[in-house]
Amino acid sequence: MTTVLQHWGVATGLMRFSGPRQFHIQTKPPLRLPLYSLMKTISLWVLLCLLTWTSQAQLTTANSTATQASQDTDYQITQRDGNSQIWQRTTYETVNGQPMPHVHQYTELASGLNHLVNGQWVASSEHIDILPNGTAAATNGQHQAYFPGDIYDGQIELVTPDGKQLYSRPLGLSYDDGTNTVLIAELTNSLGEVVGDNQVVYPNAFVGVDADLRYTYTKAGFEQDIIIREQPPAPEDFGMDTANTRLQMLTEFFNPPQPKITANSLRTQSGTTTDDNLSFGTMQMVPGKAFSIGTSD
Repeated sequence: MTTVLQHWGVATGLMRFSGPRQFHIQTKPPLRLPLYSLMKTISLWVLLCLLTWTSQAQLTTANSTATQASQDTDYQITQRDGNSQIWQRTTYETVNGQPMPHVHQYTELASGLNHLVNGQWVASSEHIDILPNGTAAATNGQHQAYFPGDIYDGQIELVTPDGKQLYSRPLGLSYDDGTNTVLIAELTNSLGEVVGDNQVVYPNAFVGVDADLRYTYTKAGFEQDIIIREQPPAPEDFGMDTANTRLQMLTEFFNPPQPKITANSLRTQSGTTTDDNLSFGTMQMVPGKAFSIGTSD
């Protein structure tokens, strides 16, 4: 069975239609007209027909232009900030021969959705780039993360949205029974691998326990996980009681800014224990958890 130890993570209108007009034709005895009067009548009829056709053509062209200028639009982002953005589209309804616009909108909410570039909000990305010097970086978000090529010879750098810099490196895995702490695995040389789009894994990163070290970068935060691939030694091997012992991941931070510490009570199988939340301004370090992700063969 493989176990993951998550150490920390930070208009409606009315239409009126006109019916056809009715004309009454009154029949009279034949009337003979002089030739010049007949010619004037024919000319007048032709002129009326021409004016009628011209007006209809102009009306058709105007309606066609109005239709082309009033096509429904696709959803587009009209407003952004760090954690939300407004999407809008416009549809049109014909009322009394005129297009009437209807604006539809919704607001998308997500932590770290956008970040500032040259004073403008742009979409954040969780993509991790491999750099020419063999390191990796995730820089297209409100917080940025930098990964060394070898975790043992380097350090993890996290820059918070408000500019605080956190430099860290794992030390190892330990048991703690509330009185004693015993180191059961130590960090060793391990070259990082970018997995998927937003994770860096350092395989076989410890001596003493077969375990990988995994970092995950998201728009909303940053996680450090330990993937344990074998059963760790029993606490009794170190003179401890399994019922009262916790497995811990130890991480060293180098000259960090002073966090705000909040104590919390946690329920465990052996009872209630305390744990601290560390707040570094806009980002917080909260308690992790352990869970199984598979069964052994």
